[in-house]
Amino acid sequence: MIATASLILIPVGIDAGYYLRLWSFQNYYEAEVAKLPKDNNPRFRLFDWGGYFIFNTIVLAYDESDELSLAPGKQSPEWTARTNERTGGFFGGKWTAEHLQGHYYVVTTY
Repeated sequence: MIATASLILIPVGIDAGYYLRLWSFQNYYEAEVAKLPKDNNPRFRLFDWGGYFIFNTIVLAYDESDELSLAPGKQSPEWTARTNERTGGFFGGKWTAEHLQGHYYVVTTY
């Protein structure tokens, strides 16, 4: 009965795969985030999840500031500078972010 009720809460389609991937490897992601320096800046980390064809890249992002929840281009200048420095300009082009849970987001570039 509990397993059936739990399945109802899992989103369907591609999103279900994102959630299952996060949950399956969450201990790894949490351990990697814990290794990040705790300075005055929010912690941020990308985990490569591959992509579709040759044009799109999909990553799991940990964004302690949760500025990824804002529409692209609405992030603070500090966030933009900090993340582009840490990621080599990953957020310089077109991208979308979808919140999964906590500070975790699926980011797709185009």
